[in-house]
Amino acid sequence: MELPGYRIVRNFGVVRGIIVRSRSVIGNLGAALQTIVGGNITILTDLCERTRSEAYELLFAARRRARCERGAGISV
Repeated sequence: MELPGYRIVRNFGVVRGIIVRSRSVIGNLGAALQTIVGGNITILTDLCERTRSEAYELLFAARRRARCERGAGISV
């Protein structure tokens, strides 16, 4: 990988953060009702945003444990 204006000195390999979540029965019922109406399913959107945020935190924690100063090619 190349980053214009930077020199990669050492590659620490892949550092990942992943979260798997599920809704409660009540949350699933609310999402099902929202699908009937159509549009944005806010219950699931909020779940995805919270999960993405937690995955970033896990990614950065793993990076700190590996003593990496910077991250390249981060995608969540």
